[in-house]
Amino acid sequence: MPFFAIEIGEIPFHTKDENVEVMVPSAGHMATVKLGLPVDYKNNFDAVMLLRLCKIDDVVRVILENNDWREMVLRRFLKLIRRISDRNGVALLLAVNAGS
Repeated sequence: MPFFAIEIGEIPFHTKDENVEVMVPSAGHMATVKLGLPVDYKNNFDAVMLLRLCKIDDVVRVILENNDWREMVLRRFLKLIRRISDRNGVALLLAVNAGS
């Protein structure tokens, strides 16, 4: 799936009883972006939630195909792993709750 792959979704229009079609990136691409963002609790939570919706192999492939992202995601992913490994940390609690 190319990086620019999109899906068509619908959201309710705020002043009418109808939906509007919108173009959105796939959950896999959004997860990849979240994994590349600074490691904070919101990005960690979003990444965990998005990873539940997509194929992990697709996310790994997107990361590996983009050299800039690969270095950035791998560097930040180590920070995420360290935070989730802290048994008293909020990141672990968020990850566990996202899986329930």
